Amino acid sequence: MALVSGQDAFSVELARIAAAARHSNLSRAEQLRHALDRVQDGGLEPEQVERARRLAHQLAGSSGTLGHPAAVSPARLLESYFTPGSGIPDATADEALAAVLAALQGQPDTTL
Repeated sequence: MALVSGQDAFSVELARIAAAARHSNLSRAEQLRHALDRVQDGGLEPEQVERARRLAHQLAGSSGTLGHPAAVSPARLLESYFTPGSGIPDATADEALAAVLAALQGQPDTTL
């Protein structure tokens, strides 16, 4: 029976956590895609806009902490977009979401 060193076990666990975070973040991005579509059609209630803002905030924090730092800035832009009165153009938000999705497609950086 082979023993796994502490560092190897840590690396395996970190990779598992990063993969789970990526899955959650892709789900958040999909929810934000639907919210963007609805905002652009004029169909989101204020509480739904706030929920989308919180999703973008969670996406930014999780991405930065768990291996996808390139997703942080565009996710923060989305957070601002869903803040009432931001004035951020719809096209800019669409580009930010595309940048988030592109960043999440890469392998997470799990180096310490």
